[in-house]
Amino acid sequence: WLKFSAQAMPKKGGKAKEDEPPAPTEALEEQEEEPKERKAWVYGINNHVERLDTEVVQAFRGSGHLREDYALLCHRLSLVGHHELMPESKGLPPPKELTLQSCLLDRASMLMLQVVLPYALHLSSLRLSACALDVELLTLLRQALGADSSVQTLHVEWNRVELPMEDSSKSSIKDAHHWSEIDEAERKLEQRKSQRYLLTFRDELEMLQGGTIAEAVQQLAEKVVPGRATSAVRWPMDLQTWISIFYDTFHMDVLDCEPIFHILDSDHGAGDGLVPLVKLQEVLQGLPRQEASTEERLLPPLQPPECTDDIGSSFAAFLDKTSPLEMLSFRCC
Repeated sequence: WLKFSAQAMPKKGGKAKEDEPPAPTEALEEQEEEPKERKAWVYGINNHVERLDTEVVQAFRGSGHLREDYALLCHRLSLVGHHELMPESKGLPPPKELTLQSCLLDRASMLMLQVVLPYALHLSSLRLSACALDVELLTLLRQALGADSSVQTLHVEWNRVELPMEDSSKSSIKDAHHWSEIDEAERKLEQRKSQRYLLTFRDELEMLQGGTIAEAVQQLAEKVVPGRATSAVRWPMDLQTWISIFYDTFHMDVLDCEPIFHILDSDHGAGDGLVPLVKLQEVLQGLPRQEASTEERLLPPLQPPECTDDIGSSFAAFLDKTSPLEMLSFRCC
């Protein structure tokens, strides 16, 4: 009994075991904050961003690691970071080349690159392949490559540049109150885009053939069935045959022929994946032409016409005297 009592009695100045607080490890585990799950970047998630917060940008100081600086800036701006620009794993040294392949980029990502690129002195080469950069994104990329940038080599590959959306289209989509109005604005935008493709294709076909569209179609039909061009123009062709005859006849690239096939099939055909050459002739001959009057053709212009080339200007900006680039490649753009 004495032994039991001695074990049960608390020590002097102490407390009974029943009154002792729980182990501190449990309290620490409860106090530790669980890491927040990172949102997945999808195209359009940062569309609400027109410009970055000026105060955050001015107060930002990069560490010199491009991906870590990008992630930190995303956190301070409360934006979702692009998965191709976020840190891959800790402990890796900063790379000398940044390669982005077959991924869409948005305006917010380009604006943040403008902030972090001047600190990324480890970066000497930038390669963007099949990233679908339009005129606006190319302009933002050029602004990111300022005098403080260490990037000396730029590769933009497999990037067919599209014109930016017109102000009228932007305002119609912004002011839309129903999804049907947005669909209608996007449909009109696609129609203008398709007509621009068709006009460019018509001019290229006439230049390569050296004559009219009808003569070019006859040459294509002769390639399909030699000696029976009159009936071959009405034969429906699939995409593979379409691409083959244009390459064999005029050595036209697949990137020029394939979009025209899909436009004729979806907008001017039955959508069954078959297009005859007569449909091409009918659509191209129906496109508008800007014919100059007799007086305009005979008299020289008083002053050279003003010509704006948004796409050409976006590429030319990388070649001006303020560009830090020493090597530049635009492959299939």
